[in-house]
Amino acid sequence: MASRRDCHHGQAASDRLRLPTGVGTAPAEYLQQERPAAVTRQLLLRNRAPHQELSRAAIAHIVQKACRRAGVPPLGPHRLRHALATRLLQQGATLPTLRLVLRHRDLESTAV
Repeated sequence: MASRRDCHHGQAASDRLRLPTGVGTAPAEYLQQERPAAVTRQLLLRNRAPHQELSRAAIAHIVQKACRRAGVPPLGPHRLRHALATRLLQQGATLPTLRLVLRHRDLESTAV
């Protein structure tokens, strides 16, 4: 597996997100140089003032638009995540690997 770097906030392990090394310094550069000033610590913000965190509905809309552009049926974020898990299993991924990809704490959650 490729080397990875941790990106996290807070103290809970559930706040951690493993980023591929190829991501490089782009997230830090964005936060330091390009991200609009905002009260929230969320990474993704509305691109117009007031720069607030994206709502669940906004994220769902973005995912659905990306699906249409990719030529696949529009899915919400949860369904897209489920489709990814199904595809990985079909391609031979193990449940422990899938647990890591989906960031599940418990293997039983992944097996559902």
